[in-house]
Amino acid sequence: MFGSLFKGKAKEAMNQFSGNKDFLEGMCAACALTAAAEGGIDDKEYEKTLTVIRSNSAIAAGFDSTQIESVFGKMQGKTTTRSGKAELKNEIREVIARDKTGGLGQAIVLASLDVADEGGISPAEVAVMKDIASICNVNYDKLAA
Repeated sequence: MFGSLFKGKAKEAMNQFSGNKDFLEGMCAACALTAAAEGGIDDKEYEKTLTVIRSNSAIAAGFDSTQIESVFGKMQGKTTTRSGKAELKNEIREVIARDKTGGLGQAIVLASLDVADEGGISPAEVAVMKDIASICNVNYDKLAA
């Protein structure tokens, strides 16, 4: 019963944001913050992050690889300054504010976990993801377990 209820909410959330550029920007913002948590994004992290973002069904249904890479590149460029990081967090907040289902915050945090899991999750990545989870109104510890 609960599983089918959650699947319905998840499907509704994905339908709500399929092809929605705000969701793509929020997802890319969270993944960029996570990937850059240790001081930068190397080539391996960059490719892993794009793979994670492309694997989201709502994003894959609405955007091609070139569009996804373009948005992620824009978000990645903001990870080097405090004001840029604040903008990235605002991108995430915008998605969460529009999410009528409550399922997108979980999708964003799970994607961040997948990005961070390249080579093990560092304390710096945990700190960034806990901040993202807070913005998304998601219990980080439950998802990370």
